[in-house]
Amino acid sequence: MTFAELLTYIDTNTDLPILKGSVEATLNAAPDAGKDDYASEVIRTLSDRLDVREAEAVLPDRTAVINALGKTRLKYFADDAPVEGLRFVEKFIAAIDAAYNEEALREQGK
Repeated sequence: MTFAELLTYIDTNTDLPILKGSVEATLNAAPDAGKDDYASEVIRTLSDRLDVREAEAVLPDRTAVINALGKTRLKYFADDAPVEGLRFVEKFIAAIDAAYNEEALREQGK
């Protein structure tokens, strides 16, 4: 699965506001986004931790992608963290899991 496929899947199949125009525009805007832009924070984190800079870059397996968000997830578990951030990260992680499930089913021809 590519970074573009993952972000497009999450944008299309959840209520999370992920894409700001094209995937490329979203990736380019993520480093400069504000602190309350949870989508950009998650995208920046994935890009940095997975060393993925391009939309068509192939992502590693599901576990590596989800683990890349571990510190971000823990950040939002803090007592003084905004609950919206935790909800966003949790929905994003669930959507990653769903995207990989659908990809596995497609590969099996189901």
